[in-house]
Amino acid sequence: MQDQNGSQAMNQDPDVITLQQYVSDMLALETHIEEAIDGQMAVLREHPGASAAMDRFHSMVRMQREAMRMHLTTLGGAPNTGMMGMGQSLIKTAVSTAFGMAAGAINTLRTQAVSKALRDDYTAFSHAAVSYAMLLSTAELLDHSPTTEIAGRHLKGYENAIEEIAGLVPEVVAWELRRDGRIFDDRRVGSAAQTLSRAWRVSADDGGGSRRAA
Repeated sequence: MQDQNGSQAMNQDPDVITLQQYVSDMLALETHIEEAIDGQMAVLREHPGASAAMDRFHSMVRMQREAMRMHLTTLGGAPNTGMMGMGQSLIKTAVSTAFGMAAGAINTLRTQAVSKALRDDYTAFSHAAVSYAMLLSTAELLDHSPTTEIAGRHLKGYENAIEEIAGLVPEVVAWELRRDGRIFDDRRVGSAAQTLSRAWRVSADDGGGSRRAA
């Protein structure tokens, strides 16, 4: 009885409940992102660089999903408890929107399918990154170092993935334009990459460290 009361007391701690809710929805977010990536794999196989990157991202998301599942268990929580005022259905809708907004356009303009998939990944990963930033902030304020550590690690994972996607964009867009019959100097690809790099570098300098232009 005493153990049950102790467990109940821990579960009723407002700080623990808050962390359970955040972590539960991050678990849901990771799960939905993994499912969405599964649906992209056939399209991304058309470009070796994008395919290799997506294989890495897929592994990262899968490992992070399992890490969040284990962390939630450690906190004494269960999936589907919800966080940030968002229900599970809203999280799934947000991810589906990020990956599905251009589905009709992708079907119509097949030569742009890979770059549009990368764009959707960039959007979804940015959503995950800011969500982990919120979890990290909450854990830090509530002085819960295990959650702070895992949130920081996963945030860094998504930031690295976002940066890699940004680096792939010029190469993939050039590849798609060539498949569409366009002819241009290879040096233009490098020029586009340098311009984007400068833009993101300026954004990082002005905005406190983010490498994203959005």
